[in-house]
Order: sequence, then structure tokens, then C-alpha cells
Amino acid sequence: SSSRLLSMGGLGYAVQNSDFLSDLNPANWYKIYATRLETNFLLNGVNLDDGLSKNKYSKGIFNGIKIGIPVERDLGIAVVLGIAPESFVQYEVVQSSVNNSIENYTSTYKGEGGINRLFIGSSVKLPYNFVFGASFDYYMGNIKYSSSIEYEDNSDYNNSSVIKDRDYKGLGFNIGILTPDLNNFIKIDKIQELRLGMGFKYVSNIRTDTTLYIGSLLGEKLVERIPVYTHLPYKFGMGLSFIYDQNYLFTIDYANQPWSKFTFNGEADPNLRDFHKISIGIEHRNSVNRFSTFTDQIILRGGIGYEQTQYKVNGTGIDYYYLSAGLSFPLMFENTIDIGISAGFRGKKENELIKETVYNLSVSLSFGELWFTRQDR
Repeated sequence: SSSRLLSMGGLGYAVQNSDFLSDLNPANWYKIYATRLETNFLLNGVNLDDGLSKNKYSKGIFNGIKIGIPVERDLGIAVVLGIAPESFVQYEVVQSSVNNSIENYTSTYKGEGGINRLFIGSSVKLPYNFVFGASFDYYMGNIKYSSSIEYEDNSDYNNSSVIKDRDYKGLGFNIGILTPDLNNFIKIDKIQELRLGMGFKYVSNIRTDTTLYIGSLLGEKLVERIPVYTHLPYKFGMGLSFIYDQNYLFTIDYANQPWSKFTFNGEADPNLRDFHKISIGIEHRNSVNRFSTFTDQIILRGGIGYEQTQYKVNGTGIDYYYLSAGLSFPLMFENTIDIGISAGFRGKKENELIKETVYNLSVSLSFGELWFTRQDR
């Protein structure tokens, strides 16, 4: 949900945030010194190639909004609240079938909706310059799956459909920790702010009110409505960051989420496996003040990453390789428009699979101090 992190490989567990808001590791909020508001929009595009045909799809996503408020700067206490999408489902598959035993028909499979996370959290400095952060999370959302069969206009058969509607509600938390500057102990020349960060996100069993509808010539009929539970696996990540020669920030991160432990109504999904992600990022920014030129205030970023995604298709795991880049333009001092792009590929055309070329364009607006803090006169 951040253009800055997307352009640096997609993670950033040890990236401290004085002028950006990220909910990946709540401990990183301790540097917020001015009230901030940040919002993000994401455009996702995919080119599909199965060796026989090629297709293109794209969608736009409002990727959340966050507000950060410093409470006690000397103690590193800041409060951040916001809402961000946790999952997003949008697909439509249409397949025409020719059948000599009955009549020709068209099958349509659709999925739409998602789960959002509403959160509020805080950071605080601990003894020996460690930092701790935590957020309380509320999950809510709706996902609707449907399948339908439609016959030709002069057919003797009636069209039919099945709709599964799922409403999600649940609680969770996100905790993080940040070490002190380790370079105070190892003393490497030109290195500053050498820190390790770790984050752990836990979700309780999410109540899922599931409703089943059957559609026919007479309309839709409610067949069943039952409450079940969805178990989402925890997510753990850790990262290292440091500043080199005052102007260059380097990051390396790892994240894991054991999706093999996912269950819906007590049943596991054989098409899921454990998720692993590794990323490396770099950011260049000049030392600036209120009188710096526009070009001096531009921030440049780049990254590279690999994902062992949680998906298996036809028994084959889907891996994702990508590059990313981005930059921030100043709007006013402490206010920026941030742009991040990434491009990569996942899957392959063998074994009846599809090769996907994935593009992402992320745009964030980040406002602070001059907009929300009263200035001394």
C-alpha cells in the first residue's frame, strides 16, 4: 500500500518512516514528527500467454488511506490509523462449449470483492534504543463467486447459475520491533542507521457468513445460509537497512506466510503452498531544507525481488520475478507525490499453464506538517 516500498522491492521491515507511512512494521512509526496523511492508488496490468492465445487485463485499486500523529517525540510515541485492502478478487472466465449430445452453451465463472483491514496502532521507544510497535486490526469484507451456464436463444434447456456470497469479519494484530543502530557497535566507515526490523501479523479465525443462491428461469432462490470460519495464516518478516554515505538507503528483506495452513470451514486448499518473498532495494535522497531546489528534493528508488507465491496450478508452483523503480516529487516541503512501478513475470506455458507478464503503477500522495500542523508565528 506504499509507492515508496513498491519501488524498493515491495518490503521494508527496517525502513524508518519520518515522512512516509507504512504499516508493514509499526515500530518504524517512531520517527514521525509531524501529522501526516497518505493515500495510495494502484493500477495493475497483466498480459496472459498460454501458447495458443494472448490476452490483456487491467484494473485500478484504491489502495488505502493512513493518518499518522506524533504524540511524544522524545519517547517515539506516534499513533497511526487507516484502512488498507488485505486481499482483492476480480476475475471473469468465459468458455464456449460445443456438445453433440446436448446443445451448445457458454460457461461463465466470476469472482469479485475483497477483504479490508481497518487498523489503529502506536510505536514507543524501549530501553537501550530498541523500538516496539503494535496495531489492533479489524478485518471486514465481502467476496462473491458465481458460475453460470447459458444456452443459445432457441435452446430447449434453461439457463442456470450458482452464487456463493461470503461476508468476512474478524480481529487480528500486527507487532514489530526495531533494533538500535548496530553500527554504534561494529563501527563501519560511512555507514549510519544500520538496523534490523521484524514484524509479525496474526489473524484470528475470521467469521465467514456464507450464503448460497441457485438461479433458474424463475429467478434466484436462497438455498443455504451458514456461518463458518476462515483461518488465515500468520505472516512473519524481517529486514536489514542502512544508510551509506549519508544519501543512499539500502534494504534487504524476507517475508514468509504458510498458506499451506489456510483452511475454510476446517478444510485445507490443496492448491495453496507456503509463501516466501525476498527483496533488495535502494533509495537516493539529497540532504534538503526549505530553500532547496525542486530537483534537489527529488528522491530516486530501485529494487528487485522474488516471490514463491502461494499458488499451485496443476501441481506446479507459481513463482514471480520482478524489477521495480520509482521517485518522489516535492509538492511543498514535507509533501510529495510518489510514483512506483514494477514489472515482472510469473508462471510458464508448459504443463497447460499460463505465463503472466505483470505491470504495476502505484501513485501515493503524502502530506505533512504545513498542511496539518499549526506554525509558530
